[in-house]
Amino acid sequence: MPSSMESNGPRRFDEQEISKILEHASQLDADDGPAEPKSLSGPSNPGTAHGMTLAELQSIGEEAGISKAAVARAAGAIVRGDHLPPERQSLMGLPVGVARTVVFDRQVTDVEWERMVVLFRRTFGTSGVLRGAGSLREWGNGRLRASLEPTAQGGHQLRLSTTKSDAGMFNLLGTVFSVLGLSLTGLVAVKTGFDPSAAWFGPMAIAAGGLMAFARNAIVLPRWFTQRATQMASISAAASEIVSESTTMVERET
Repeated sequence: MPSSMESNGPRRFDEQEISKILEHASQLDADDGPAEPKSLSGPSNPGTAHGMTLAELQSIGEEAGISKAAVARAAGAIVRGDHLPPERQSLMGLPVGVARTVVFDRQVTDVEWERMVVLFRRTFGTSGVLRGAGSLREWGNGRLRASLEPTAQGGHQLRLSTTKSDAGMFNLLGTVFSVLGLSLTGLVAVKTGFDPSAAWFGPMAIAAGGLMAFARNAIVLPRWFTQRATQMASISAAASEIVSESTTMVERET
């Protein structure tokens, strides 16, 4: 099956992508063997303003002492969207959902999917439940989902998604108690003419409870989003590595 970088002609990477690819490729080579000094600037090339192909990047990488395989893996990460920020679902300005999608240029095998399931269980600390129908597969635990879905190009995409189940409840409680507390406080003020000896404590305590519910979300939700986004980024990178390893092994055997 042709690579997604070549299905519609050679993919051209812009300057920002080129920088990321060379930096990532250098790190991959360093992880695979002894670190050696590498120059990542590459030759001056006016054509880079219009982008560079994988072959051109591999040529630059070789001159800088970076292997072609490392450049190809780093470029594949760009194509799949490994470096893109996660999708964010917000409510009242706070994150309540997070998702990430990784696109593969071929179908994921049964063995690769099983390795990914092990990855999900280890990362999220739960065995979860497996479901499947045809080429569609899913691992889930509550609102946490990892779905392997067929793409129009004949490959698979891995979609990771979750939502914070209690975020809406705390926002609802915050709204109800805040509105009720402030309304009762206003009613007491009107009826007593702002008499300091009036029963202010009850209405103000109700309003404070509502504000505390909002404050809880403001503290908890960003931390939760960061944790889940980090976990999904780690899974995406590892899943891409699983598919890449299998592809490399097949290429070597042939």
